[in-house]
Amino acid sequence: MKAKLRPLVFGLFFTYLAAQCVVFQLFEKPILKKMTDNDRLVGYVRPRLSGYIWLSGCELFFIFLTCFAIYCEENAFAFMMGTVSMWHGLYVVHIFCARLEYNETYMIYRSLFKRKVFSPAEVRRVQRDETGKSVLGYTVILYLLDGTMLEFPEAYCVGTHALFNMLSQNENE
Repeated sequence: MKAKLRPLVFGLFFTYLAAQCVVFQLFEKPILKKMTDNDRLVGYVRPRLSGYIWLSGCELFFIFLTCFAIYCEENAFAFMMGTVSMWHGLYVVHIFCARLEYNETYMIYRSLFKRKVFSPAEVRRVQRDETGKSVLGYTVILYLLDGTMLEFPEAYCVGTHALFNMLSQNENE
């Protein structure tokens, strides 16, 4: 029975990859437009609902594939998927816990183990990086004077547009 299921392990994984590539090739621009139109949050950067759903679904799929590969005795693939699942899970926890509250006088960054209060004047540089970790859109990266780098991917965080606009205006002044 397990020998008959072995091709299904790889088939599921490659079907997931192919479907993701096709969907993003066909629907990337409408998804980006919808995300941009719905990004009206000012004063906060927090995870968006679609980011929760997408990242949680991917993580559950990776865990399922790991367990299914173990069941089918595909140990090398199970180890690979377990490693991918672990790293992806850490990234998911980082995205789910990261929040930024800001105004013209202060900024408060909160994550799982970190809380940092600083002023907008301490932001050395703000940049939009299109080759960031997010699948869609760009990543807003804040470089602080103390060397800290804070990343907010547009695909998973709402409020990035107002944050970038506020800080880029401060840089130009």
